[in-house]
Amino acid sequence: MSKIFEPFFTTKPTGEGTGLGLAVAKKVVELHRGHLEIVNVNDPRGLCARIHLKGVSEAETPDAEPAYDPLEVLETVK
Repeated sequence: MSKIFEPFFTTKPTGEGTGLGLAVAKKVVELHRGHLEIVNVNDPRGLCARIHLKGVSEAETPDAEPAYDPLEVLETVK
């Protein structure tokens, strides 16, 4: 669990994953001023992922430009 957000960390066999999924997901959520929470669950066995984001009304974001560049997200994950 301590390494799940590290870029290129994977438990999958070679050639079946890049290990970027959770690292990129976490960065995208953080860029939206949110929080990504991962916890172990036993029944059924696996993980539970929760994304916490603050809600805003349309009046608070009139025609706003994106606060991030998608290519920048990938660069900061490396």
